[in-house]
Amino acid sequence: NNLKPTITVQFDKPAEVHSLTLPRDKTPNGNVQQFEVTFYSPYGNKINDIPILSDSSPKEDKSKPAKLDSTQIPSDERVSRIDITIVRTTDDESPKGVVLDI
Repeated sequence: NNLKPTITVQFDKPAEVHSLTLPRDKTPNGNVQQFEVTFYSPYGNKINDIPILSDSSPKEDKSKPAKLDSTQIPSDERVSRIDITIVRTTDDESPKGVVLDI
């Protein structure tokens, strides 16, 4: 689905993830407003059965990104893969100018 694509990030070695951000102010056309994430253990099992919904980026403020912080992430778990699904964009179009900060 082009409007709600999933980005898969595979780590070379398992790592703890403390935050996940999709900033809109790093590219001129960044439009990701909200995303959800599923974390996977080194054995390939889902760490969270229900995807974790990010904070929403306000349409009118590009400086406040869609993000998950350490309080929303199972940070004591080592992660080998992350699936990030874009659930909402500021213009209801497909995601553009996507930048990922982990």
